[in-house]
Amino acid sequence: MKITSFEQYQQVYKESVAHPEKFWAEVADSFLWRKKWDKVLEWNFKEPSIKWFQGAKLNITENCLDRHLDAIGHKPAIIWEPNDPTEDHRIITYRHLYNKVCQFAHVLKNNGVQKGDRICIYLPTVPELTIAVLACARIGAVHSVIFGGFSAQSIADRVQDTQCKLVITADGGYRGNKEVPLKSVVDDALLQCPSVQKVIVLTRSHRSVSMIKGRDVWWEDEIRKVEAHENAGYPAEEMDAEDMLFVLYTSGSTGKPKGVVHTCGGYMIYTGYTFATAFQYEPGEVYFCTADVGWITGHSYMVYGPLSQGATTLMFEGIPTWPDAGRLWDMVDKFKVNILYTAPTAIRSLMSFGDEVLKGKDLSSLKKLGSVGEPLNEEAWHWFDEKIGHKKCPIVDTWWQTETGGFMISPIANITPTKPGYVTLPLPGVQPALVDEHGKVIEGNGVSGNLCMKFPWPGMLRTTYGDHERCCATYFATYENLYFTGDGCLRDKEGYYRITGRVDDVLNVSGHRIGTAEVENAINSHSNVVESAVVGYPHDIKGQGVYAFVVCPEKHFSEDVTRQDIIMTVSRIIGPIAKPDKIQFVNSLPKTRSGKIVRRILRKIAEGDTSNFGDTSTLLDPIVVDEIKEGALETRVLVATDCVIFGFDGSKVKLLLVQRFGANSKWSLTGGFIQPLENPDDAARRLLEEYTGLKGVYMEQFQVFGKPGKDSVEKTLSVAYFALIDINKYQQQQTGKYNAQWFLLAEIPELAFDQAEVVKMAKKQLRYKAAIHPILLQVLPGKFTIPQLHALYEGVYQTKFDERNFSRKLLSTGLLVKLEEKDKHSSRKGAFYYQLDQSNYTENFESFLNLVTNPDRFF
Repeated sequence: MKITSFEQYQQVYKESVAHPEKFWAEVADSFLWRKKWDKVLEWNFKEPSIKWFQGAKLNITENCLDRHLDAIGHKPAIIWEPNDPTEDHRIITYRHLYNKVCQFAHVLKNNGVQKGDRICIYLPTVPELTIAVLACARIGAVHSVIFGGFSAQSIADRVQDTQCKLVITADGGYRGNKEVPLKSVVDDALLQCPSVQKVIVLTRSHRSVSMIKGRDVWWEDEIRKVEAHENAGYPAEEMDAEDMLFVLYTSGSTGKPKGVVHTCGGYMIYTGYTFATAFQYEPGEVYFCTADVGWITGHSYMVYGPLSQGATTLMFEGIPTWPDAGRLWDMVDKFKVNILYTAPTAIRSLMSFGDEVLKGKDLSSLKKLGSVGEPLNEEAWHWFDEKIGHKKCPIVDTWWQTETGGFMISPIANITPTKPGYVTLPLPGVQPALVDEHGKVIEGNGVSGNLCMKFPWPGMLRTTYGDHERCCATYFATYENLYFTGDGCLRDKEGYYRITGRVDDVLNVSGHRIGTAEVENAINSHSNVVESAVVGYPHDIKGQGVYAFVVCPEKHFSEDVTRQDIIMTVSRIIGPIAKPDKIQFVNSLPKTRSGKIVRRILRKIAEGDTSNFGDTSTLLDPIVVDEIKEGALETRVLVATDCVIFGFDGSKVKLLLVQRFGANSKWSLTGGFIQPLENPDDAARRLLEEYTGLKGVYMEQFQVFGKPGKDSVEKTLSVAYFALIDINKYQQQQTGKYNAQWFLLAEIPELAFDQAEVVKMAKKQLRYKAAIHPILLQVLPGKFTIPQLHALYEGVYQTKFDERNFSRKLLSTGLLVKLEEKDKHSSRKGAFYYQLDQSNYTENFESFLNLVTNPDRFF
């Protein structure tokens, strides 16, 4: 819908609320129908039962493909950029995409797929994913796309729920420097899925895979069979407007994911309308959505919405920070992107690399920016506006859900005045309401409450697959005659909406909804875990992190090993996306006398707010709260700083130890000198043991940690940082100067501190700059590439990369985070090796390397 002024928006919105059926009928008229509707809308929110455009006949692919062929068949529909920047990109026109979809529709038919069959799609982000989705829709099959990061068990759960007949996957996929073994994961899942009769396998990574006779076939072989019979087109199946289009699973407050059902007619209209309206899309614009098709954003705003409007969509297989943090901006430049739609998590991650990576990047083609998945905080909003949009691009900060199908509350590009942190105003046709806890509608502005919808819209879910009662209980039973979103919301004095977060037991991690019960069930499946409770806490990059309180009396070997075991268990059952960021072991959980876990208390502890827990007298054991509070993990992110600072002062090694014992105590700074220099390892070990109270510190090329001694501060110093001093004797002899290096080896949650305060103390104690060469490591999720490791090696050691010393040198950098096994060569109790694990390296490489090679920035 073309809107030219804010006054026009206000008028259109007013009319859409006064006459909603007339409004949506006019929107629907711009689409291609085989038969128009008999009735626009029939609905009630009690059952619930929502039916749009009853009696209408259509096929959504005719709106996405066929109707464009004469006018823009030669125009690019998809531009595909591969994970590896050295690999060629692909341009697929609307004519080419139509032919490919028809070909694969024949493949599906040849493999026994009929109208109404459910098809599971587990593919990397390649054009064949869009082709498979559209081919399913063309023959009337129901697709269920599963995100490529989910585990075999998660796939099995979804396939079993929908009784999928066929699975479409690939031998493997790429994501950054990792290869994902998609077919192997599917093979594991299908051991539990007797309904699956066929598996079609696309060749992508060329890895060796198991192909089961009679079940598994290659995509390419099946296409050749179609080509041999010269089957060009494929007539689209006629669908009723309320026929099922797809099932997409989303997390809920129970342990079982729910399959959200969307239907053909209403979903088609709503995604096309919201895409064209919010972005005010102009023909010829290149649109780049960074989402994965495994999520609703990919369905609505990579496939159906843009294609229904004849848009050109850029599809990217990889991640924005690989092989470096400039990859996203390189693509904007390369393909002259006009609209960039991404997630706050990606924006915050790219922010962390600083402005250096933006130098030399031409972003002048950008006209509009967009955000999706979670609230965009003000700092990130301003960075996106100033550094990427150069204050010339409106930011379309959208609020919507898997269940809504498309944008609900959002600015209209170049029309709605924007405000940082606010999703602004509802789109025409959307009728939000704020209610109090009793369901009473809160009128006026300058108020807050729970966000609901009081009138249906075409893109809304119709049911949850196979369990309509769950749909009713989740969305329509909380408040009478209202759809409950599960979000809290503020409406300011100007009527602008600001989403304040979930009010149910669902986390929003990097824009992806994860049910706490689902994570708890996975944690509880660990053999040593008695019970657990999961809550969210503020996370600098992901928006919300996963904080788990775990009752685990018997820990395997050590707390850290048990933590890793639990994380692996969650990754195996759900997928890496759901793994806890923090795991705190507790003796018991705060419960009411009826046995209900009091999550509000755990949530406050996780957020670091222990000022007021409210009334705890009704708890079964109020003392539990104090115990959990004392053992709470520090939730602030440690950025390139350490409790131990080494420096050189003349002929002596100076050590500064920043200490704080207990969450509420003050910081203290202890200084000391290491002598003699001839044997710095022993001196460092003695000093570390003295100051930390740890015994049996094992100083060698490998990073190690010791266990607290009986007389040490065991409660507050559970895991320690240690340092290895590397003195170049040749350099010492030749120049009289020394090169000191210090390393972060493990995190002390209780010893988190403000970086500025440490720098202030360091400046006071250390009156020099150039004589220190610190290695500053941020332990954040991600990885390094091999070329980056080479660069790191050369940057740190100021010498050409040497393959023979690669492993040994790398071990000494403090980058290694995976505990491998007990040290077999040392009799000291509690000494362990760490081993190279590329999958756990930080993605924040450029910032890291900048700190490594510019120590003056630290002091």
